[in-house]
Amino acid sequence: MPDDPPPSRPTDRDLILAYATGSRFEDFYRFIASARRCCPPGQVDVVVHVDALGGRFSRAAIELGVTLVPVENVWKWTRGSTLLNRLVYANLELTRRLSRGGPAAHREAFSRMHRRLSADWIFPQAGRWLALHRFLEVNSAYRFVLGTDVRDVAFQANPFEGLALGVLHTFEQAGIRYGEDNLDTRWYTNIYRQPPPPGRLAGRPALCCGTVLGEYPAFMELMDRWSPEIARFPRAAIEQAMFNEVVSRDLDPSRVVRHDLTSGPVLTLCGDHEGSWTIRDDLVVASGRPVPVIHMYDRVPEVNDLIVRTIPVPDGD
Repeated sequence: MPDDPPPSRPTDRDLILAYATGSRFEDFYRFIASARRCCPPGQVDVVVHVDALGGRFSRAAIELGVTLVPVENVWKWTRGSTLLNRLVYANLELTRRLSRGGPAAHREAFSRMHRRLSADWIFPQAGRWLALHRFLEVNSAYRFVLGTDVRDVAFQANPFEGLALGVLHTFEQAGIRYGEDNLDTRWYTNIYRQPPPPGRLAGRPALCCGTVLGEYPAFMELMDRWSPEIARFPRAAIEQAMFNEVVSRDLDPSRVVRHDLTSGPVLTLCGDHEGSWTIRDDLVVASGRPVPVIHMYDRVPEVNDLIVRTIPVPDGD
């Protein structure tokens, strides 16, 4: 047998990696158009996993140099059928058990089958990360990776410039703390059947998993731990609790940067964000600089109106 090939050397090319099902064209276009306005093709690849939504999406992607990857998630087809739901879940449970207690020589194969079934069957908001993990296992020569939502994300500058190397960059939700009465605490308790643990999570701001950025090895270290956690809870629709659990439980804190609302390349407009940003010269500004990425812009009418006005969507069928 030939020796394994040496690991690929990273390039200076970065990656914006996204996943969207049932996307409105307007949201999709503003995402890719703003990304391309700030991140030229020679420096940054933009890859979006989508379902088949028509030629308008494909034409826009070709014009802007964006790669589309087909989504294979079947959740919306199985949710209305008890028979299909039980059939898929039975296969999911079988591969899970065989990955742990089957013949030792085949456990890795069963583990991969389980992860693949999970990615294609569970609710897309959680299953997307398993699909993105598969993509990154093949496309391994990037410098930085930004995993991101599509619907409510817009770019104002290149998010990769000036970032610390060798770490995972995460983004806090201002004023939303674990252990208090909020959605993040309830999501965590519903999945793990216990309150967020003191010290590790309770009392700390919840991290938003809608935008996660890191140098490729740090990003993959997260994915290698997060993917099994998502597959462990196939009926959980919201993956944010699992993201916070894995980051706080499994990752070396010295390799994780927790950006507050205004210190990093992403401004997340939820929680206590008022007063932390302003609009100047048609740009959202925080800490005296245009923020490279605006997340959840549609929650703030003033910012939503700005994005809609400054990123016009072309007419067409």
